[in-house]
Amino acid sequence: MAVVGQSMRETGAFYIRRTLAGSPLYAATLRRYVRALVAHYSAPVEFFLEGTRSRSNKSLPPKYGMLSMTLMPYFAREVTDITVVPVNISYDRLIEQGLFAYEHLGVPKPKETTGGLLKALHRLNDHFGNIYINLGDPVSIREFIGGSQTSSEMLKPLDLQELTADEFRSVQDVGDYIVTRQQECTVVTISNLISIVLMESLMNNEVLSFEQVVEKIDWLIQVLRNLRASVFENDVKGSIERILVVHKSLMKLDENNRLRLVSSALMNVNSDVQKKMKGHILKAETMVNAIPIIQLQLYANPVLHYLVPPALIYVIVNRGVTNKEKLFEDYYKIRKMLRHEFFHLEKTEKVKFNEALQFCLRNGVVMLSSDSSGVVTSPYDSSGVVTSPYDCSGVVSSLYERGENVALCSLLQNAMVPALRTLLTCVEVMTQRNKCAHNEVLKLVQERAERARRHAYCLSLEAAANCVRGLRRAGALAARDSEQEVIYESVPDILEECRRLIASVLPETNFDFGNSNIVIFNQDLKAKL
Repeated sequence: MAVVGQSMRETGAFYIRRTLAGSPLYAATLRRYVRALVAHYSAPVEFFLEGTRSRSNKSLPPKYGMLSMTLMPYFAREVTDITVVPVNISYDRLIEQGLFAYEHLGVPKPKETTGGLLKALHRLNDHFGNIYINLGDPVSIREFIGGSQTSSEMLKPLDLQELTADEFRSVQDVGDYIVTRQQECTVVTISNLISIVLMESLMNNEVLSFEQVVEKIDWLIQVLRNLRASVFENDVKGSIERILVVHKSLMKLDENNRLRLVSSALMNVNSDVQKKMKGHILKAETMVNAIPIIQLQLYANPVLHYLVPPALIYVIVNRGVTNKEKLFEDYYKIRKMLRHEFFHLEKTEKVKFNEALQFCLRNGVVMLSSDSSGVVTSPYDSSGVVTSPYDCSGVVSSLYERGENVALCSLLQNAMVPALRTLLTCVEVMTQRNKCAHNEVLKLVQERAERARRHAYCLSLEAAANCVRGLRRAGALAARDSEQEVIYESVPDILEECRRLIASVLPETNFDFGNSNIVIFNQDLKAKL
């Protein structure tokens, strides 16, 4: 980009290729350059650990390439320590919220040019609200992974040195940990809060008055603070009024002072764009409401990593009375399938589960069943093999059932539905096709979700891709890399087991996201794409 590129370079930025594959000389030069910056210069190196923008506004699994280059001087003992500072950036309104929603539906991203930037400058006169930058506590690499060990790599010339297998595992541990620390730095904004309330209103097909919205957000703030979230809100009523100005194209108060979601313009996708679309060609009527609902979900997503653990516990218990061992087993399996959708550390999942279970018990989401007393379970099966994920001896096991806190149960259930419904749709497609290319799977998921009128977020190509990768991680899909793309093949027994589990915890609810939903304010606008 003319002018812009040079200006960025003059501030210290440097550009890298999107992939290093097939360019060994370039890769070696980049590694040496980053290594020199860290080892010999005082300027910090700032980069996005996830490797790309999150178009879903959720944390992505980290990429380890740049982090490996950055930590290499420590493993080579060129420096005694490296400090990593996680940073979270939260926005009241994303400048690209419309583009991101279209990309979720498969519309290709427009090419970035200097001319396009200049044409878009007038948009900066609009009201975008606040930006919240929260710096987490610095992490010392020396304290995190311990002292670096001497390896044979240190005997090689600098340009030929590589990370050992153990060192790369340490890099992965650092990357995974930093992403979770960055999640903990999330500042919950009023945009996040009002989006969660409005999304629940949509799913319940129940319109809320302004006073009800204020009351609901006040309650939601307390829930999130109990989950140790950082909520930067004091004047809730004033903040809601401000954010309704910021998001006037997405939500509004009607003549009766009730909060409504504003539908998008009726889009006629021309043939040139259709040829470039990455997914199924959706009907114009589908996109009218899918676009604003996906935009709304983008603002709800940053809060979900707080809600998912207790929400998952609730939907499992909601299907019927269960003991702790079975509860954790199903919880762990679903979390594994949704790891790309809701990134988390698997090694700390038992601790996270126990904390979430205690939250559910304290707040009436689940409760001890009246049948709990005297139920003895054994951690061994008939052949003497340990099967319990918790104990190594017979214990008196508590049984859990659904609690009576209706408001909180509804919130948690609605938080899980989009991801679980998308996951089940992916399973149904792969069960039907058995063998399918990656892009074809995503198209079929979109087509099935549109036909069945499922939650609009099920139309997201990114959400579907995350769920497919999760099924691969769970062993339900085997993958083979071809010259063009990944080919998936179902593992019938495991895929059917996943289907039964997901279907058993997914609530039997039918959401109406069409024009008959009273929460949606329909515009009679037409546009071309």
